[in-house]
Amino acid sequence: MKRCRAAAAVVLALLVVAGATGCSTGGRYEISARFARAIALYDESDVKVMGATVGTVTDIEIDGDGVVVTMSIEDRVPLPADATAAIAPVSLIGERNVVLGPAWKEGDP
Repeated sequence: MKRCRAAAAVVLALLVVAGATGCSTGGRYEISARFARAIALYDESDVKVMGATVGTVTDIEIDGDGVVVTMSIEDRVPLPADATAAIAPVSLIGERNVVLGPAWKEGDP
């Protein structure tokens, strides 16, 4: 059970939308997510929504007992206020990417 909880803590993180502070530049905006770990995630790793690449990881910083991952997302990709982030493997061995979900739908905040 502890392993499941630890995995859930690693996989799910609440997004903090930095756009509220005016971080939108050049057709992109920044968001950050906090994870317990970010093994095999690197700057320039892909950020995806429903399988489509919508951005890249721009910074990974250790923050106390966790990791804060900052991502640059294309302006054309809205995210709902309750979006979550997960670190998912690209393949069985190697690099990972960040998957955001659920996708935004008309009427969402």
